[in-house]
Amino acid sequence: MNDPTPQEDLLVLMRSAQDGDASAYGRLLREVTPLLTATIRRSRPFLQQQDLDDLLQTILLALHEIAVLTPMTSPLRLIP
Repeated sequence: MNDPTPQEDLLVLMRSAQDGDASAYGRLLREVTPLLTATIRRSRPFLQQQDLDDLLQTILLALHEIAVLTPMTSPLRLIP
């Protein structure tokens, strides 16, 4: 059997979080935060750290809304 891809791992974590697993939710946030930070830095290199942090917080809040409101049927795609 093939090992799951990182995106499939995120999907499993998101589904577990949606089922009420607080540790999965915490791990999901720990896994996606560095990915999001790297993506923001790459796409917006001109941002000051405070602005990057604000944008990251906005994205994480959106991710939280998705976790609460949206059933996960396909892998999370965080990097285009």
